[in-house]
Formats: sequence, structure tokens, C-alpha cells
Amino acid sequence: MEERGSDGWYLFAGVLVPAFVAALGGAALAHGWQTETRSLAACEPTSFGDCLSLGFPLLFVGVIAAVAAVWLAQRVLGTARPEWGTLAGLAATIGALLLWEAGHPRWAPPSSDLAALLAGVGFAVGVAVVAVPLPRVLRTVLVVALAVPFAVYPVLSRETRRADLADRLGQVGLPLLVSQAKGFRVGSASADPRRRFLTVTMTRPVDPRTDSTSGKRSVSILVVPVPAGFAPPARCGPARTDLPVPEGGPAAPAGPPCRPVGPDHWVRTEADDEVHLLRRGDALVLVDSGWRASDEDVAVVAGSLTELTPRRLAELVH
Repeated sequence: MEERGSDGWYLFAGVLVPAFVAALGGAALAHGWQTETRSLAACEPTSFGDCLSLGFPLLFVGVIAAVAAVWLAQRVLGTARPEWGTLAGLAATIGALLLWEAGHPRWAPPSSDLAALLAGVGFAVGVAVVAVPLPRVLRTVLVVALAVPFAVYPVLSRETRRADLADRLGQVGLPLLVSQAKGFRVGSASADPRRRFLTVTMTRPVDPRTDSTSGKRSVSILVVPVPAGFAPPARCGPARTDLPVPEGGPAAPAGPPCRPVGPDHWVRTEADDEVHLLRRGDALVLVDSGWRASDEDVAVVAGSLTELTPRRLAELVH
């Protein structure tokens, strides 16, 4: 009885101590991640690379060091199969982190307390699955269960990002316009409710049989409130490059003149490219070329705009 109790104590310690080491490492890494995220958000670059630091690369080194410390703790305590226990614990911790991140539209560092909990419980589960004597079938089921978060994360994350985008699109208070032209599809969409600024990118693949270029062509649809002083054809601004107007900044200039091509539809030239302007109630729509798009592509998109609901547009993006 005493020997069995002693074995049980060593087994318990062989799971608990590595979990404690993992919790300390998780808390430290989360704190470093938070610090780097705040620093990056507060940085206002004046040239390329101003906001880059060694912080994020060092975090990866920290992850390796924390995992190595967990493995070493198992070796010192004589835990069975420490390599496999470390891998299982790492998988369980990453899976738990993925499930937490799936509820956020963008990757965000967890709090230090939460990171400690995820890492501690994750490595405790992983080490226990490997080190504790279990029936082979049960051990196999538990190992497979560790892989479940990796399978469901893409689905959960996609739905979260879709809901977040639909919410922002609904808050912007502008018509959500896309093209119905054949061959074009929605490539991306973004909205800034505070600045009332909406951008949708339409893309279409290039046919290699008729076009020597490769990849895709893109056309940008920009929607903003009708600017003050907008009076076509003499005053058709602001120019595409002046948008969006910075928060608290001066109003954009009236811009270059334009020529009418239809009801509430004008065209002007910017940097040798045609830009189509359409008025939809209190909104101004600017359609211009993106990557490798021709003036004909822009005209086709501008002539086939239709309005969608926020949810439908978000579904087309993701």
C-alpha cells in the first residue's frame, strides 16, 4: 500500500509540476505579447520599419524556452515519456488558445491569468494522457480529442470574423455596393463606422488564352458621404488619393473636374486612369482601377452596381 501511495504521489507530481512550469511560462509570454501589441498600436511610423522590433521574434524564442522547461521538469521527476507528454501538452494548450481566439475577429493576446490557466491545464491534460496508465482505447480517444480544436477553429473563426464585418458594415450607414458584372467577385471589404468610409474590392481572374498577364485584376469601389462642395462637372472632388479624410484633419480639396456619362454618373481622369463617380442619395461612390484593371473593367463595374445587406456582403467576402 505504501509503495502504491508513493507511486501515486510521484505520478501526481510528474503531472502537476510541469503544469505549474507551463503556467508560469504562459503568463510571462502573454505579458510580453501584450507589451508588444500595445507598443505596435501606439507607434506612428515615419518611414518603413519604424515600428518593427525584436520583441515578437523573441517571443518565439520564449515559447521554445518554456516548452523546453516543461520537458526538463518531466525528465527531472522521472515522468514517463516526457517527449510525448510535452508534445501532447503543447497540442492541448494551442488547441485551447485557438478556441479562445476563435471568439475574436482579430488575434489578441489573452490576459496573463488566462494564459497561465490555459497553459497549466493544457500541459496537465497532455502530460496526464501520456504518463498516466490508461487503457489503449481510452488513450487513443483522448489523443484524438486533443486534435478537435484544430479542426473546428477555422469554422468558428470564420463565423466570428463574418459577424464582426457585418456589424461594422451595418454601422457605417452607407450603401453596400458590389458589381454584378460577369466574371467579377468580391475580393475584400472593409468599413470604418467612425469615419464613414467603405471600400469593396472586386476581382476577376485573367484568362491566359486572351491575356498575357497572370493573376487577377481588381477594381475598387469606395463609398463616402457626399463631400461638401461637390458640384459636378466643375467640382468633382475630392480626388481618390485624398480619401479618406483624416479624423480632425482639414477637408479634402474640391478635386478635378469631370464629365457626365449618365444620370448621377460622371467620369474624371486621375493619374491617367479613369475614375467613375456615382451619386446614391447622400453617398458618393468612386470606382477606380486596382491591380492591372483597365478603363473598360472600371466602366463595367461602375455600370453594374447593386446594393447588398451587411450579412450578405460579409458572406461573399469570407
